Amino acid sequence: SILFSICLLLVFQLNISNAGSNGWSLINPKASFSVRASPHGVDVNGVFILTGGRNSTDTMHNDVWRSDDKGLTWQLVLKKAPWEARAYHFCVFLNNSLFVMGGQGGNGLFEFFDDIWRSDDLGKTWTNIVKHAPWQPRAGGYGFVYDNEIYLMGGANCDPTEFPCNVNGKRNYFTDVWKSPDGQHWIQIATNISAMTREGLIIVPKDGIFYLFGGDNGFNGPYFNDVWASKDKGKTWEMIIKNAEWSARTGQVGVLLGEYIIMFGGYPDLTDMWRSLDGKTWELVTNDCWNCNLNNTDKPCGKFDFEFFVDIDENGEETIYTMAGDQETSAPYPQDNDVWSYYNSSMN
Repeated sequence: SILFSICLLLVFQLNISNAGSNGWSLINPKASFSVRASPHGVDVNGVFILTGGRNSTDTMHNDVWRSDDKGLTWQLVLKKAPWEARAYHFCVFLNNSLFVMGGQGGNGLFEFFDDIWRSDDLGKTWTNIVKHAPWQPRAGGYGFVYDNEIYLMGGANCDPTEFPCNVNGKRNYFTDVWKSPDGQHWIQIATNISAMTREGLIIVPKDGIFYLFGGDNGFNGPYFNDVWASKDKGKTWEMIIKNAEWSARTGQVGVLLGEYIIMFGGYPDLTDMWRSLDGKTWELVTNDCWNCNLNNTDKPCGKFDFEFFVDIDENGEETIYTMAGDQETSAPYPQDNDVWSYYNSSMN
């Protein structure tokens, strides 16, 4: 409608006026994709691609969405991809191809995947390049691209007969590290890595070192705030701090912003952001992520299991974007479909 178009234009103008200003900006309070947690996607030269995710534990998604304006508006690329609906999966971009791998789905999140799908047109069409990867079916690990190779590590699965296995079931944790030059051929480069005995972990590469932190051993805990480092691309790991200054958590985000390792959010609905130069010493940046009012207990805020990108503009300025996510502070435990940005000139 004309009214909607005018409102959208005003939001866009407000967004442009906030660009480059410090702090959090709400880009879109209700994006076109439905509310969800644990979707995964990629930022391809400023084009955001979002895949999958879950509502509560009983509705999985296998849709693909695209934004060409940094999260302001979203277009449906594919309503139902040929891969099974899932969340907690791996999604990476390498050599002009988009990959969806692994993850968790089914009613109660009881089904785990080890398939690999590739799209060469940003999610419009897909090819199943591997039906069963050499790594075991899993969810909640971490996948990323480094030095033109895909890395996949950690994660877990559980016995589907222990319904709902995502809450009460015994979990099988994978302590391995894998890499691939093309998503099809994989090499196991490490196993029996004690740091990987968890899910919800985050890996941040910096200056040739992989930093691992956060995660959980089950929805009810325990949660972790230790930090591990690998100086040989995942082959060996050393704990560099047992208890970081930030509280133990899972579902958090870790990114590299300028020279800083950034960690923020996580379960249970945390709103703090921390930064570190070396993974050992951490400094509190803010307690007000997403402009949450910590004194307002009537309205849930904070989030976990959200997707995130670090986008670099034409001037080399870096901005963090978050989208979707989960809240657990009060019933009915809502999921989100909002999009936010965060800019900090002191870290650019």
